[in-house]
Parts: sequence; C-alpha cells; structure tokens
Amino acid sequence: MHPPSRPAWLILPLALLLIILLVVAYLGTLAATVDVSRLSETNTANDRDLVYLGVHAGFFVLAIVIGFVFGKWANGLGVAFAALLFVVLGVSMLFVQLGSYALACEVEDGENGIIRHWEC
Repeated sequence: MHPPSRPAWLILPLALLLIILLVVAYLGTLAATVDVSRLSETNTANDRDLVYLGVHAGFFVLAIVIGFVFGKWANGLGVAFAALLFVVLGVSMLFVQLGSYALACEVEDGENGIIRHWEC
C-alpha cells in the first residue's frame, strides 16, 4: 500500500525551494571557508583538501537525507528524490567550481576570492 501522494502544485515548488536552499547553503559555506584555500605556513594543502572533502561529502549526505525524507513525505518515492537532489547538487557544485576557476583565471593575479583562492 502506497502512502497518499501530495499534489504536484505543492511538490514542485517545495522541491525547487529545497534545491535553492541547498545550493545557497553550499555557496555560503564555501564563502565562509575561503581563507582555508589560501596556502600559508598555517594552512597546508592537506588541511585545505580535508576541509573541502568534509564540505562536499557533508552536502552530498545532506542532499541524500533531505531528498529521501522529502520524497517519502511527498509521494513515497524517497530514493528518487534523494537521487534528484544528489545529482542537481553535484552539477551545481561542478558549475560553481568551474565558474569560479574561469573567473579567477581571467584576472591577472589569478584570484577572485569568491569561493576559494585559485592558482592558475
């Protein structure tokens, strides 16, 4: 027996809101950790990579859990919504990182400091 499905006019805006909130939270987290990406005597490449691993893995796990819970509530399709949020967040992460790199490498000094410090 399947749980009752919520109407599409409710599911679609809530799913879009979840996606937007996840991407905005991701951008905010990267902006808050931008100083970690600048290598110095106190910040090594290993430290930076460990922080970014935690941020990205944490957001992927968060997207899967939120997507599953939302999908189960919406219409019983928890795995489908978990996969949706996982893929959309992954593509958004890729777009943000590549876009930031392209912007940084267009500037002479190779840094824009938006979400991380790049070396071109």
